Amino acid sequence: MNSLSARNTASDPAGAHRAKSLVIYHFFEKDKNYIYNLAHFLLFGYSEDCDHIIVIAGEHTIDLPTRHNLRYVFTENKHNDFGGYSAVINALGNDALAYDFVYFVNSSVRGPFMPPYAGRDWKSVFSMKLTGDVGLVGPTINILSQESPFTEAFRASIPGFREPFSHVQTMAYAMPKTTLSYLIESGFYSNNIDLTKEQVVLRYEILLSQLVLARGLNIAALLPEFNKIDYRNSHVDLDPGVHRSQGDPSCAYSYFGRSAHPFEVIFVKTNRGIFSEDYLDRLTYSALNQMSESPEWTDCGFMKEYIDRINTVSRSAEIVQMGPFQMNVEQIVQLTEACLQIHPESREVFETILNRYRSA
Repeated sequence: MNSLSARNTASDPAGAHRAKSLVIYHFFEKDKNYIYNLAHFLLFGYSEDCDHIIVIAGEHTIDLPTRHNLRYVFTENKHNDFGGYSAVINALGNDALAYDFVYFVNSSVRGPFMPPYAGRDWKSVFSMKLTGDVGLVGPTINILSQESPFTEAFRASIPGFREPFSHVQTMAYAMPKTTLSYLIESGFYSNNIDLTKEQVVLRYEILLSQLVLARGLNIAALLPEFNKIDYRNSHVDLDPGVHRSQGDPSCAYSYFGRSAHPFEVIFVKTNRGIFSEDYLDRLTYSALNQMSESPEWTDCGFMKEYIDRINTVSRSAEIVQMGPFQMNVEQIVQLTEACLQIHPESREVFETILNRYRSA
């Protein structure tokens, strides 16, 4: 079912409210981590001054909160967030163009994270980039390398665009209604064929930016280095170490030799081991203490669970790692030997892997 669920009209009578911004959040209940990502977004990303639509992709077990400016679209889990966003845009019809800005966020990221001195809403950080000839903005831009298999695949399947196929990464991004209108007219959201996982990357994440650039608009990022480039012209990556991630700066240690901090990108991937859960929890605890009022989401079970989890930070004296847990070669060897005691038949495979570490 792709229809929009009814809004609570008792607190928002028809015609009494017209928000200038729409936030579309795509939620897939993959695991507890994704549930916490949604909880964090509602806690720190929800606001009264805009409309929110949450896409529920597939089955869910959590109780869904109700607010006057919060609606739901229930879809099958198909084509990742692209499938969910397409369902929303198609269900809204012309109403999608009633907003000045539309923001897209999926549940693979945790955020927003804002420094305590920012003094502004997270949405304004995105929208302030959407001026002049910029038609699309996200935290990061992938200047897709020639070594990436997606370069050849995109060139072969969707010809006619300028290389490199640089693109705003789509875990979180924003666009003005002029861009959205153009994408709707171009049929970007009307793809009804079944797509493989690779095809979704090609026809959604990469194609989105290529269409914007072909329109004569530029793309932008929150990370400042990426805004030195006019992506409508021939360009190369500025990061000398980018070959490690094939152009993807949202991987660990892939942003000029380091990982982009949550305060820099606002939304950070939690399925790539970039930052430890303990570190993110402590950033969240600081944000929770900055709130002038107590959180209003305690009527929702998964929200209360997340808030309780964050509040346990105050009772911990541990020193936590900023990055993911790492092991040296000796520790890897010891762990491998322990595994081989349980699975001796895998020794040949493990030896091959260990030899790679020893020679690295």
